[in-house]
Amino acid sequence: MNLKVKEAMMQLNMRFAVEAYEALDHDQKLLASITLDDALESILSSEINGRDRRRQAMLLKTAKIPLSATLNDLSYDAERGNDFSKFMSMAVTMQWMENGENICIYGAAGTGKSWVASALARETAVRGRSVMYWNAADLAATLVERKHDSNSSYQRFRKAIKSRKLLIIDDFCLKAPNEEEQAVLFDLLNDRTGRFSTLVTSQKDRNMWIENMGATPLAESIAERLTANAWELTLRGNSRRHTLK
Repeated sequence: MNLKVKEAMMQLNMRFAVEAYEALDHDQKLLASITLDDALESILSSEINGRDRRRQAMLLKTAKIPLSATLNDLSYDAERGNDFSKFMSMAVTMQWMENGENICIYGAAGTGKSWVASALARETAVRGRSVMYWNAADLAATLVERKHDSNSSYQRFRKAIKSRKLLIIDDFCLKAPNEEEQAVLFDLLNDRTGRFSTLVTSQKDRNMWIENMGATPLAESIAERLTANAWELTLRGNSRRHTLK
């Protein structure tokens, strides 16, 4: 092994390349059977793949996805229907995210809204995009708390969320946000509209959101920012909680 080469890799923080270099050096028969280009390709591919895995792990950790769902766990049965299959065929391309479009998933309790949202969140992180998953009530309460702490704390928290490629707001309007909570949610959604995607799940539709939030201009503005540029899916049928792990 050329120690100067190894040291140069370490200075460049190419930890995965160093591991691949050491592995090749330990197998002299293999090393003698391949070209220099093959060896370099193997070493550099190991570095690229290792960095991708590390980024995925970091993105999954910071996303705080509550359920272990993956796209492979989703069921495409008769109860879900063809509309669900068509919707997912669009959703898995992630093109909507590149366009800064939103997704709204509606349905009664137990129909699998959070399961689908978690699967899409996990896939987003696996593909190397930033995602953050929040329960709607917790998000609103945290925003208000930060605003009470100080303006700088509030702005830092907004900045940390607003640039995520995907923000998931789960169980929106299960308990209607009060006026103060509506104000901070509006700020956050206004930061993201047209730039980054938001996926919202809810047992209620747009009109019920507005009604529950008091039918104010602010309530209408929140609903408009979530739904105006959104793909919508309604999950029907009986509760699936007994089938979800």
